Amino acid sequence: MKTILTALAISLCLFSCQKDEETKPDQKVEYKISCQECSVEIGAGPSVKAFSVKDFLIYHTVVNEPQTNIVVSGSGEIKTQVNLNGNVIFNQTDNNGRFVYTVKLK
Repeated sequence: MKTILTALAISLCLFSCQKDEETKPDQKVEYKISCQECSVEIGAGPSVKAFSVKDFLIYHTVVNEPQTNIVVSGSGEIKTQVNLNGNVIFNQTDNNGRFVYTVKLK
């Protein structure tokens, strides 16, 4: 009887562990930045990616984070767009300067 209960407990643990992994799918994120000339930082902490942009940047990544940071510094019209799994979730246009955005990745 003790063996059956132990096996049942292990099975339940394995099932619940697999279920938790299934509820946290990776998210496909696309960043589109257009500017005359600018510098861009995407991410947070040690995983920040830095780019020097002239005219246009498209950056694709897969994340499992609740939010991301974008820092854009540059001149001219600066357009920043973030697409999550193919849907636009952030779209901002600014002129000349340094802009810090926090984008929630739902």
